[in-house]
Amino acid sequence: MRFVKSVSALFLLLLCVSATVHADHFWLGLFAKKTPYAHQAYVSEKSIGNLTYRIEEKWRAGYYLVDVEYGRDIWAALFAKDGQRHAQRLIRARSQKDFERMIARAKRDGYTLVNIESGEGYLVGIMDKKTPLHDVQLVKARYWEDFLPAIRNYWKQGYRIVDVEPYGAEIWALFAKGTPYKTQAFATFDAWKEGAAATIRKRWEEGYNLKSLEYGYGKWFLLFAKESEDPGERYVIREEFDEFIRAMRKEWKAGYKLIDLAHGW
Repeated sequence: MRFVKSVSALFLLLLCVSATVHADHFWLGLFAKKTPYAHQAYVSEKSIGNLTYRIEEKWRAGYYLVDVEYGRDIWAALFAKDGQRHAQRLIRARSQKDFERMIARAKRDGYTLVNIESGEGYLVGIMDKKTPLHDVQLVKARYWEDFLPAIRNYWKQGYRIVDVEPYGAEIWALFAKGTPYKTQAFATFDAWKEGAAATIRKRWEEGYNLKSLEYGYGKWFLLFAKESEDPGERYVIREEFDEFIRAMRKEWKAGYKLIDLAHGW
């Protein structure tokens, strides 16, 4: 009987710990009022294989892929229509070597890497044929402490950050020329509650726009930029994906479009 009580107590403790850990996780969506998107859509799946099939369906329906995000066993893809024809390719691999080989093959076909995501051991890349970006550089760093000085070095050379994705024990980033950003800034936090919201408000007051958010390798990375006009931004946080989707639809009805999706704690 004592053994049964001990096992029961241990089981309840594990449930409490699990609930606490999951409660800290959340989905975050960055929305803007002024975007080139006429219409948006999303799909979500439990596996990258199923998500790839759904992405191809959306491409055939005239959408183009804006973002892919993984979190809490969910793969989500965000799409948009802007009245133009797009040519995109999705690549995925379980090793860096295979992923880089796919990038090189797609480049020979005229595609440019514009977005990276990782999850369940996969590296996923969005390749685009009609992007204004050029001279795209894939940069890797072992630690955040190494990556942050590298940002300033690339800025001095005229590059701007396009995407950041922690992968395994490294930080991967895309730098490019041809972006609309004259000035960029960034901020990092070990946890969202350590000042991320206050920093966003401060940057908005300084005339910066929040362009993207990413969590991984123990940190939040927030990317800001100054543009010619204020797109009218706001963000939404929800713990559960279903709750986030309901909030996203409300934002759509209010005239906002989702420009970036992140998952972290």
